[in-house]
Amino acid sequence: MALRNVVVEGDEILRKKCREVGEITDRIKLTLEDMLETMREEMGVGIAAPQVGVMRRMFIAEPEPERVYFMINPVMLEQSGCQADDEGCLSVPGMVGTVAKFISAIHIGTTSHTSFGPSGANPPGFPTISIAMASFPCLSMILVK
Repeated sequence: MALRNVVVEGDEILRKKCREVGEITDRIKLTLEDMLETMREEMGVGIAAPQVGVMRRMFIAEPEPERVYFMINPVMLEQSGCQADDEGCLSVPGMVGTVAKFISAIHIGTTSHTSFGPSGANPPGFPTISIAMASFPCLSMILVK
């Protein structure tokens, strides 16, 4: 595993749409492990591949120590409700803002080891999948101010 540089706002990579992950190769798994190490070093709880310069649809969330979700090619099937919470972003250092996010969502995708979905909104102990919802736009949309 290796630490990667976190891409910060101003870099055009954060404004581009990611490509889907095809086969889950050893290189993809290594990238996910690097992302996890980088996220922890930066004291984050979620990180998307574009934040380390990789234009693939995958992100990691760790809502509590050692409870890690590796998400590849996620797709939200439905979402409902809205709540606001204060959040920060590793790619916008020093900035914290109130973010509106879904109260619940049904999603499908693949983890680095198994498939999941369709599933209920909240993995156990992961209230309103806030980290997933925060990282998810990085994969299918561009960074907006």
